[in-house]
Amino acid sequence: MKRCISLSIQWLEMESLKIWKKAKEILKSKAVPHEVFFTREKGHALRLTKEILSGTNQDTRVIAVG
Repeated sequence: MKRCISLSIQWLEMESLKIWKKAKEILKSKAVPHEVFFTREKGHALRLTKEILSGTNQDTRVIAVG
């Protein structure tokens, strides 16, 4: 299964960056395969999701944060 995490840049600029860093370490320590994408502007998350899903035939989970 392919796992993708989409994060808003505005979200990362906030205090919540600490939460992402902790989550990233957990994913790494548990060897969870994943890709991370950062949005640049309004509507970018939707375009990223469409691109991710159209480029694979794997069962894919997209987690959007922010």
